[in-house]
Amino acid sequence: MISDFNLKLNFHNEMRNFHHGQSDMTLFALLNGERVGYINYSKYKDDSISIQYIEVIQKYRNENRRGIGTALVKHLQSMYPDTEIEWGMTTPDGSALKASLPTKVVYNPLYQEYLNKLKKIEELEKKYTEIFENKKTTQEKKLELGIKWNHLHDLEYTLKQKLMHLSASKTLIEL
Repeated sequence: MISDFNLKLNFHNEMRNFHHGQSDMTLFALLNGERVGYINYSKYKDDSISIQYIEVIQKYRNENRRGIGTALVKHLQSMYPDTEIEWGMTTPDGSALKASLPTKVVYNPLYQEYLNKLKKIEELEKKYTEIFENKKTTQEKKLELGIKWNHLHDLEYTLKQKLMHLSASKTLIEL
């Protein structure tokens, strides 16, 4: 139960469909047992959440903007507290709702860790290049550096692949 703008709302979540690792869901807002609004959303197997549609029943929408849409979105975020909610395309009302919600940015420490490792690799590559290009460096040392350099390139490639699939941060709705 959430109390927002003096409303005592209850919520009910239902699955509409499941296909290809995607659960299509509807979250209903209930006031005294009556459905007053809902959000259609999808939950993907990788735990991402995407809003498809938000609707507040007309008679409740026109009564001084009672906060039903806000309560629905906040409840959805509370169900998935560490997951950024994707909004997709929005109507003017949807854009206004989204803009009105307080948010917080949470940085991904793993992303920063990979960036730091990548920076160290680049520094080592620069150092190896200087040694390799030095005329006093022996062939034996160059061969040793070549092996280390190949290993660094493999590590660099792996880190860049991991970074491609991570976000530096996510924006969560404050509850």
